[in-house]
Amino acid sequence: MRASIASEVTRELGKALKPEIIEIVPALPKTRSGKVMRRVIRAAYLHEDPGDLSALDDPSLVTTIAELRPA
Repeated sequence: MRASIASEVTRELGKALKPEIIEIVPALPKTRSGKVMRRVIRAAYLHEDPGDLSALDDPSLVTTIAELRPA
């Protein structure tokens, strides 16, 4: 699946934008209105303080993302 995603990104956006790492997660952290919280995803993956999580629909996804990358 990861190889398929990488090849599709390369085909659609070009070789320069091919991701180095592709992680599979059950869902992305979103607000109750459905907006993806990119700052929270980045902070969790980099083991930084994600800030206020009160707007998230499912805050447990932050832990799932943080566990993808060893501290």
